[in-house]
Amino acid sequence: MQAQLPIWRGVGGTPESFVQPHSPGPLVDLYREAGRKAGFAPEQLQVGLHSLGYVADTIEQAVADYYPGQPRTFTRAALGLDNPGEVAAKILRHAESLGRVSRVTFQMDNADLSPEKLLCAIERVKPLLG
Repeated sequence: MQAQLPIWRGVGGTPESFVQPHSPGPLVDLYREAGRKAGFAPEQLQVGLHSLGYVADTIEQAVADYYPGQPRTFTRAALGLDNPGEVAAKILRHAESLGRVSRVTFQMDNADLSPEKLLCAIERVKPLLG
């Protein structure tokens, strides 16, 4: 049993969406300052990053596997779409610009990716997670 239920709030447009729990860094700073003023410790003010993404051995394979179904799934998004090292580097760049990230999630499923390809992508990422 945990003392406090963790709740994640999705935001990403206006400063008001951060204060009431494109360069996200200043907005995250605003969120953290509002949290501090409300009496929260810095470690309680978690920041997560959610992105569409898929990991293959090469960018060419990632695009070949992922892209055919992507237009039917979403019309616009920031993708974490590449080989494991490049996806990790992109995540680190985002984490650095946000100051600290407690969580990263990917939405990998789309209309054309088989369960086998999704499982393989997850296996590619496991070594990066430590």
